[in-house]
Amino acid sequence: MEHSNLDKTILEQLMSKDEQVIIQAVEFIHEKGNVDYIPHLVFCYTNNASGDVKKKITNLLNDIKDARVAPVMVEMLKKHNPDEVTSMLLTACWSSGIDYAPFLPVFCDMVISEDYMTAFEALTVIDNMEGKPETALIKSCLEKAKQAAISDKGPKKRPIYTELVAVLERMAELQD
Repeated sequence: MEHSNLDKTILEQLMSKDEQVIIQAVEFIHEKGNVDYIPHLVFCYTNNASGDVKKKITNLLNDIKDARVAPVMVEMLKKHNPDEVTSMLLTACWSSGIDYAPFLPVFCDMVISEDYMTAFEALTVIDNMEGKPETALIKSCLEKAKQAAISDKGPKKRPIYTELVAVLERMAELQD
């Protein structure tokens, strides 16, 4: 991974065993901003037991308004994260107000393939999308959602599939 535009000291501080040092690094990133720190922040979050550190990182990710963060967050979501990390990332996606419309299929796949809570959070991202996904993306996701609703034998997620289909149909109507 290229670190040329990242401050080595900040990266070292994120790896510190000292909670206050980590928090200072997170506050520095929050103030200065740099999308390239996101994977390091997620790594720090994943490997840190401190509630204060997790809270600082969560707040930073929820506050980002830079559209360049969308592909980075989606890449982070595609990794096999612990549930807590996935949940935090999905919350950051829908609370940031950044346009994730181009990544609709990623969130649809999460609704279909993940457990109930993750599916619900991914659905929340879709439901709160500001931008308009391309019609082809909506149609392909709608097909997948309808197929999942038919083929899934578990009744627990059926309401989520029903809602996903409804949200996608509303999106499709807005396209016309």
